[in-house]
Amino acid sequence: MQRRFRQSGSGDGDCIALTHCDGGSIAKWHTHSGQRREKSTRTTDRAAAERILAKAVASEALRREGVIDAAVDRHADNERILIARHVDQWLAAVAAKRVTPAQVKLLRSRVERIINFLGIERLSQLSPSKVQTANTNGGRLRQMNLPR
Repeated sequence: MQRRFRQSGSGDGDCIALTHCDGGSIAKWHTHSGQRREKSTRTTDRAAAERILAKAVASEALRREGVIDAAVDRHADNERILIARHVDQWLAAVAAKRVTPAQVKLLRSRVERIINFLGIERLSQLSPSKVQTANTNGGRLRQMNLPR
């Protein structure tokens, strides 16, 4: 169980909480959209933990003021994830909406065959023109015999 000994911060809700269980620190701050974030600093050095918190707070301030576009930042984060992981997340969301396991399996097989056919690994490689080219006269996407 974590127990706080003390907190330090600027008074606006951004703080360092020293925990008892591992001797480390947890930085807490608000994002540009007002959500509360919490992250272990993985250090027992208080000054280093405060610098980590200050960097996170400064980064969120840049987003809040529009210096850094949050949407572009989200796209960059999603670009680091392979498309297979995106498909897994999407199918988990579909399954949570009470879609039958057979339908989820069918969706997975169709999407994976299309992704393999197009030869893409990241979302940025997927474009409407690539799908259109594969789907028209010269492409073989129509002849793939996707499961029905």
